[in-house]
Amino acid sequence: MALAVYVFYVRRKSARSDSQKKGEALSSEPNEEKMPEALSMPVDTEEKEADKVTYISDAKDVSDRELFERIHHLIVSDKLFLDPAFSREHVIKLALVNKNKVAKMFRQFAHTNFNGYVNALRLEYALALMHSQPEMPIKAVAYDAGFNSVRTFYRAFEKAYGKTPVEYKASLPVSIKKEVK
Repeated sequence: MALAVYVFYVRRKSARSDSQKKGEALSSEPNEEKMPEALSMPVDTEEKEADKVTYISDAKDVSDRELFERIHHLIVSDKLFLDPAFSREHVIKLALVNKNKVAKMFRQFAHTNFNGYVNALRLEYALALMHSQPEMPIKAVAYDAGFNSVRTFYRAFEKAYGKTPVEYKASLPVSIKKEVK
């Protein structure tokens, strides 16, 4: 929800500044029709200066990076990736951006497409489950990690780690298996 509010604020601010620039360009008189102070939102200039120092790229890339980081934080903190129905459309609705921009941000900042990103998060969660609950069946791990099918889980796991989930689970140290029992 906070992400949606932030994106709304940024778009509103951008639209307001664009319309002011157009108004100034069309007439030489200053625009006397201004928003009341109570409705205008404060801008933290110190944060903007910090952004300029932190990111070397231009302002458009900075906002895309910031938006991606916010999306990533929301997906991870709320564990949205564990929902098997979680899709790019959910991100589009959360971030209020079009599908092409979402695809571009994931390629640029996650270095993969959206499905690869979500599957990587699910696989990390599956590994953590295997370590914390080694007695848990592979099928339960797959579904708890957000995969729609065990076959998809096996395929993604083997591609990422070079062995099947059963082989990986068998290779876990005996101490982890005993700690849980």
